[in-house]
Amino acid sequence: MIEQQIFTKGEKTLVKNTYGLDTVAKSAGLENNYIVNQIHPYCVYNVPDPLFLEDKDMPVIQCHGQMVNGDAIINRSVSKSAGNENTYLTHSFILKKGTPEWESYIKNPDNFLFVSGFASDFAPGSSTELPQLTNMPIQTGRKRLARKDLLKRLKTDEAAFKKIVTAIFMALEKKRKVFIALKNEDREWQTELLWHIYNGLPYAVRRAAGYSTFYYQEEIPFGIEVYFIHPKLLPESANVIKIGERSTAKDYIFDFRSGNFMHLDFESTSTGEFLTEWQKSDGKLTDFFNFCERVTAHMPQNYCLRLRFYDDLMLLYKLSDLRQDEIMTYAGRILIFLGEMLSGSEGNEAFISLYRRFIKIYEEALAKAGVYLNPEALKRMIAQHQEACPEICDVIASSIAEGLEHCIEAGDTDKMCTYMDIIRSSEAFYMTLIKEKLLERPLLLNTYMCYQLEQKRTTHALFEFSDKTLATIPEVFFVEAIQKEFFEKAIELYDAAGDRYIAIKHMEEKCSQTAAHFPELSELYNSVYFTALEKFMNSVTLSGLLTDHIMDFSLEGLENLSEEAQVKQNTILAMKEVLSLTLSDTTSFIPYDDFGFEYLSYNICDDHGRGLKAEAEIRQKLWTAMRGRKVAAPRAVYPVLYFAALAPGEGEVCDFEKIFKYIDDNLDADINDFINWYMSSKLFLEREEDAEGKISRKIPMASDEPDTAKLQCLYDAVLSYFRRNGSVLADRNKLQRLRKNLVMPKAYHSTYKKCAESFDKSFMELARSNVSLFSAIGFWAKRNHILPIVLIVLLIGALLSGGVLLAKHLTDKKEQLPPIEIESTETVEASAQGVSWLQEDSWAAYISAFREGEIRPASGLLDGEETVFDFASDENITITFGGAVAMTGITVVFEGNDEQLAATDLKYAARDDANHLYDLEYTGYENGTVTFSLAENKTVSAIVIRNTAAAGAENKKLTITDISAFVR
Repeated sequence: MIEQQIFTKGEKTLVKNTYGLDTVAKSAGLENNYIVNQIHPYCVYNVPDPLFLEDKDMPVIQCHGQMVNGDAIINRSVSKSAGNENTYLTHSFILKKGTPEWESYIKNPDNFLFVSGFASDFAPGSSTELPQLTNMPIQTGRKRLARKDLLKRLKTDEAAFKKIVTAIFMALEKKRKVFIALKNEDREWQTELLWHIYNGLPYAVRRAAGYSTFYYQEEIPFGIEVYFIHPKLLPESANVIKIGERSTAKDYIFDFRSGNFMHLDFESTSTGEFLTEWQKSDGKLTDFFNFCERVTAHMPQNYCLRLRFYDDLMLLYKLSDLRQDEIMTYAGRILIFLGEMLSGSEGNEAFISLYRRFIKIYEEALAKAGVYLNPEALKRMIAQHQEACPEICDVIASSIAEGLEHCIEAGDTDKMCTYMDIIRSSEAFYMTLIKEKLLERPLLLNTYMCYQLEQKRTTHALFEFSDKTLATIPEVFFVEAIQKEFFEKAIELYDAAGDRYIAIKHMEEKCSQTAAHFPELSELYNSVYFTALEKFMNSVTLSGLLTDHIMDFSLEGLENLSEEAQVKQNTILAMKEVLSLTLSDTTSFIPYDDFGFEYLSYNICDDHGRGLKAEAEIRQKLWTAMRGRKVAAPRAVYPVLYFAALAPGEGEVCDFEKIFKYIDDNLDADINDFINWYMSSKLFLEREEDAEGKISRKIPMASDEPDTAKLQCLYDAVLSYFRRNGSVLADRNKLQRLRKNLVMPKAYHSTYKKCAESFDKSFMELARSNVSLFSAIGFWAKRNHILPIVLIVLLIGALLSGGVLLAKHLTDKKEQLPPIEIESTETVEASAQGVSWLQEDSWAAYISAFREGEIRPASGLLDGEETVFDFASDENITITFGGAVAMTGITVVFEGNDEQLAATDLKYAARDDANHLYDLEYTGYENGTVTFSLAENKTVSAIVIRNTAAAGAENKKLTITDISAFVR
């Protein structure tokens, strides 16, 4: 319904209920608060009298505006003069927002420009109740002037008219006003001019841009944008920017009197598709305006008041008529515009239909151009997906999936993958696309996923991708072709891993977790793991495993592999136990023969050939693991001897007599040292292993019945040994320490106690039977340094006892020979053939001096494959000798002939046991061989080669083929 209100001076008004200007009549739908707040601001009539001294009548002022609450008002104000009292009357029609009358009236400018039902008077005693209307009375029979005729009468042109229309858009966007001043003789055409202006404005702009046929006050009501003003109100100079007291510096002023249009700062940006069509159509754009209403039905009003908005809508309106090149040109702009509209579309069917229509036309244009997706357009569509309703999300996803599949059909996989990389910038859209579109297109999905798998460079990256995909789109990994690709890629990356033990441990963990969470995929992931595990066990060598890896070694499923793999597992586990005992002894490693290893090889596996191979690997691994330690030998070799002498079987019966014989024949030690080590290691107790793989010995509970076989085996071997070599028991101090260690187990359990006490009894009887008075006196005299005093007594005792023991004890057992001085200079060869770059010291060589005086490289020197010194990563090389030698110089042979790198960028020094460095003097370079000498004769234990290269040598490398040391 259309409400009415009359505002004038009355005896008793409806709102204030007093005499004065107020509402005197209204329709039933208007409340007093509404009238005061919404309608009264438009009920004003203020015309400066001096302007009309020459006129017979005061002007009639008509206006139309959108009130603050969105309702529309159309009113007319007329002057009423009664004697000396001036007053006026305003009659208003109000259309409530959302009513059918409000929806329809704006579509025909006649409805708010040519209303005929306005009252000019309100007689006292008239009814205060006005009727509610369904239609406003409109003037009929009025003939309109064509726009060109009107402009001709106003002595202006289309360009000026276009500026007025543009100014209205700009005024709404920038919160300004438009003032139009016609010549006095042309003022009768102002309503006709408004009719043509409003016929050229979209409906939303018509509602928002109100008009008034006369500017009458400084405080302008909300929603009035266009004012006609009397020419005399305009300043004659364009430099004056005030109308009365109002500053119009930012308002748009069209003075038809002088032809001066002011403040038009939009002129350079006011062209566009909408205004072009507007000029062509002479304002007849009803179909386009209806299209705009449908598409923008739920859009915020501020979107629908901009000129550029209608430029873009015009492009969409003419979409079917655009040429292919125009579609390609405008596509990005249209997508930006559609993105802006998405937030306000709210599922608007007209907009969804429009979006779908554009995408279809755009796809067709791309296909004709041989291009199936545009990266920039793709980014726009993905960004729009964040704000889109489900229907538009589906349109976007379908379009992109079609484009990707066209790339596959055209054989352009690279472009498809480039597009998918762009898509991954939005995780939500990426998931939606794969779940809802790509799973329906196996070829497309397989191609893309294979591409993703191919990009992975490590097993960690591959399984991270697998985890993420399974967590979000598990269906992907149920595709057989993708499973096959994943399997092949996992094995390929395992083969390329720098540290295969770390890689297989990571695969074990990940495959186990995935198989547990996704039973349907257990066959795939178990296959990956066991294939890699078989390859690991087939290729692994102990020299290729770090000590930390051996100590950590624990891999599931080895029992399912081949016999050879299981043999290697047993080898590693044996080494794990050896290292668990040796690494606690911070000691230097000394040379020993193959006795221990050969024996060990028999006990690792039944196949002696495989055992011998494992034996060589263990020997090299032990050498590497124990190098560089700093306390006395030979404890480092005891674990090897012990495990080498173990007989097969659960009892771990050890051939101690063979160990004792080896010590006597090969080591500079006595049997007591080994026995003390064995007892302190508690190897006679049962072993146990904690969750971290750490090995220890379990002390039995009182209620247990421990197995004393291993302890008894030792006791029997000790008794047997001392029956043959009982004379060494003459040193009572050693005897007491040995006895104390041997009977120590009796403190652990009553069964051990019985066994130990029985042994102790036999051991002491053996000691007493092997030690005579004279041998005891000899040991006592030697210990107390009074040997000369008792020499005669000892000689007599020796004659009486055969003299054998005295002669033996006067000679120290296995006394260490002093270093042999070699008069001539010898060359010590330290071949770098197959030098390995080790993790701790870059690389090392071991050179030992034997008692026979021969100086040679230690056996099993080095085992690696690289001989390259890399200036980018290596800082120094240390060549460590097995002992101190009197060295005079060195030669180092390099592959190639770069004297600058070999002789200048590397600095050479010798190091003694106190870590003092002595610089070597450069003596010459020839054909890749650099020679240095030590200025002073020094006893040194190592050579240090340091990297002192200047900037620019980072990309340089030297290959070392031979190192020789000159000793005196």
